[in-house]
Amino acid sequence: MRGNNTSRPAVSARSAPRQGQRDTHSQQRLHLTPRQAAPLILRGTLPPQSVVTGNLTFQDNREPIFAPGTHIRGNLRLLGCGEGTRLAPGMTIDGIADFSMTPLTALPERFKVGMCLDVSDTHIQEFPRDLKVGWKIQVGKNATQSMKARAAALDRKTCQPAKASSRKATTPEPEVLKIIGAEAKQNRTHALTSRQIDEVVKLARADKKKR
Repeated sequence: MRGNNTSRPAVSARSAPRQGQRDTHSQQRLHLTPRQAAPLILRGTLPPQSVVTGNLTFQDNREPIFAPGTHIRGNLRLLGCGEGTRLAPGMTIDGIADFSMTPLTALPERFKVGMCLDVSDTHIQEFPRDLKVGWKIQVGKNATQSMKARAAALDRKTCQPAKASSRKATTPEPEVLKIIGAEAKQNRTHALTSRQIDEVVKLARADKKKR
């Protein structure tokens, strides 16, 4: 006796989740744009494991509160934020993490930064042992010796030729580089030299201290 020939449904390729929707294939992660995520972060109601695609900037004494496992596919800048600012364990920032002039007292566990980490003019005294930074750590003049040693060790490591097995791990994703480049063009800073950028940073910090 012949069985019924039931055709199997075609397997479609997995589509990327739309902004503001949950990805059912990756532990119910919520994917958001910076505009969608910013008010949730300021209210402290961002769901854990959320993914924010784009650059986030908070300043002028605002107090963002991040959720555990937040993944930012871009840059995160906390410039002169208030004492209520809170980072969370397991955060990942694919681009630059600039926390200068924000009175953070510590970085959380399992904190990852794909490119540069700037903690100058903060109240951080020690780095967590499991901190991972892909390129460079910027510390201030008043940083502890252990922080300066950690930053110097990373500088020596990144100056050496990368091994084939480690290049992929330390190279930012193309989409992150595109986001950073677009932001630079929008702010008309893409043509600045490294010396000009250093001068701008020094002037901004000096102005902040005067206030």
